[in-house]
Amino acid sequence: LRSLPSRHYGNAKGESVFVYTQLLRETGYQVECRDGIGLGLTPRHQWKHQFTTRGHSLAAYCVVYNRSGDLIITGSDDRLAKIWSARTGLLLCSCRGHLQEVSDLTVSHDNKVLASVSVDGAIRLWNIDMDAMGTDAFGSLLGTLQGHTELVSALNFSPIRHYELLSSSFDGTCRVWDIRDGSCVTLEWNWQNRRREQGNTIQLRRRDEQQMEEGRQRRTQRHQNIQQDVDILDAGEGEHEQEEDDCKVSTALFSSDGRHIIAGIANSNICVWEWHAAKDGEDARASRVE
Repeated sequence: LRSLPSRHYGNAKGESVFVYTQLLRETGYQVECRDGIGLGLTPRHQWKHQFTTRGHSLAAYCVVYNRSGDLIITGSDDRLAKIWSARTGLLLCSCRGHLQEVSDLTVSHDNKVLASVSVDGAIRLWNIDMDAMGTDAFGSLLGTLQGHTELVSALNFSPIRHYELLSSSFDGTCRVWDIRDGSCVTLEWNWQNRRREQGNTIQLRRRDEQQMEEGRQRRTQRHQNIQQDVDILDAGEGEHEQEEDDCKVSTALFSSDGRHIIAGIANSNICVWEWHAAKDGEDARASRVE
């Protein structure tokens, strides 16, 4: 931004100057203006390196803060979730139990439970209650949630009910788990497995008893027909695989009031459910919003 010539941020009066000024201020610069002309840029915030942590033996692909900002949690291809002090950078705990690479992390809104998932679809719950800091209970495994048959693409806790965990998966479903007992409600993305009508597109001519040549031509066309049927079957398998790819749920999250669930599907659709939590003896359920 310092290298921008003045004409880019302050040689004209009016709306353009206002817009550029706002953008610069939002990026952390103090802009001095007089009569609609930018006079100078001063960095308002200086980023300062705090610390570097080393502990994973393989690449770390996911990281989250806990809700209070006291902890940093990282997930890695070494199958570990590690908990670090956000103030000192010291390693507080290593959560061991995943059988494959850790792919996503999320923290409950009561700041007591960490949910992590590995590429095999197994979701594990860990105790990160700050009151348990310094005891064997901190970082201990609380339970395992299993049900998805393919990669879990996203994890999110409900902002209202801290015991509800939402997961989305490439198996075409979302699941809302009750982490208190491990039960879940499955939300299916209803996709139609379209099957193309297949038929013989080669017209075989009738045999004319008076023309023996017809027999040879017929046999040739029969062989061509068989080959074309094979090609059609191969193409059909390819379309089926594409349809399975299109039904994958790429991401999902709760609305801020916890009443709706929004999911992004790989076929460019957005699916919305109205979520009804369990209450007064009624089971939890979801209804599709058309």
